Amino acid sequence: MTDNSIWDQYWQTDRLASCLNLDTPNYSADMRAGWSGFFTLLPDGARVLDICTGNGAIAAIAVETGRERGKSFDVHGVDGAEIDPARFVTKAGDALKVVTFHGKTAAEALPFEDGAFDAVTSNYGIEYSDRKRSLPEAARVLKSGGRLRFVVHATEGTVMRDTKTALEQIAFLVDKVRLYALARRAIEAVVASERNPAGPGSDPKLHARAIETRDEFQAGIQEIVRRYGGTPDNAVVMSISDLLIHTFSVRGGYSLETLVDKVEESKRETLANRGRLIELSKAAVTEVGARGIATALEGQGLKDLSVQPMLYDVDRRLIGWQIAGTKA
Repeated sequence: MTDNSIWDQYWQTDRLASCLNLDTPNYSADMRAGWSGFFTLLPDGARVLDICTGNGAIAAIAVETGRERGKSFDVHGVDGAEIDPARFVTKAGDALKVVTFHGKTAAEALPFEDGAFDAVTSNYGIEYSDRKRSLPEAARVLKSGGRLRFVVHATEGTVMRDTKTALEQIAFLVDKVRLYALARRAIEAVVASERNPAGPGSDPKLHARAIETRDEFQAGIQEIVRRYGGTPDNAVVMSISDLLIHTFSVRGGYSLETLVDKVEESKRETLANRGRLIELSKAAVTEVGARGIATALEGQGLKDLSVQPMLYDVDRRLIGWQIAGTKA
């Protein structure tokens, strides 16, 4: 799976914010507060560019903040993936409908004139780009006096620890236990035996194959439960296991094609998520790296630059580095 297809698939879901469960509308209180405070200071009519926007979580906060303050912003979001937030996302009201999105648009080659924006932002995005090219581009399209704010993944933070845990779980399920293969074989064999025109279980070979593959699938589930059932932060591997168990258990109500499609869809999503997590691992920066980004931006004409930790609002864990400044 290519880098582009990983992100295409990741954002073609009802997912607004990254690194969160699909049921979560948008970022945590502190994350939102930081961005709301940033957008509050912009004048009415300000033009905002969100780089590596994904499905537009920060763009939506910009729109919502402007409305709360009686202002109207012209908000644009660019992303290298093939994004269509208005089609896939249902969790931002109508905020995304007033954002102009530019999919398949590289942060390293922004299609805008010099000084086109009053504010340039990126939330867990700019660090994935080629920063030797993307940082000059971000500075170029920011007008004099314009404000910039980036939040990047912290190598030292809890997100990286969670990422490592999730990658280990996915590797165990996909590569060691091969649970997707076991689930598909069990479903195909059991359905073939149960739906035999001569009667369920009437063919000894089909019936034996059904029992064998069912037992192999159950053994795979048991192996995962033994390894991760009693451990904290096991949501990734256990949620996949639960989905496959459910798909097998409801087989009587669906066609074989539908059941197999469900297994393969989950597999594609899991592999795409693994690819994304691998990219995250490569992209995260240390505090020194975050300060290096600030230094690079200073070399592109930004001033009053600051680097601050981004802390999770519940238990104050480090989840990123904030880099902010103003263009001279």
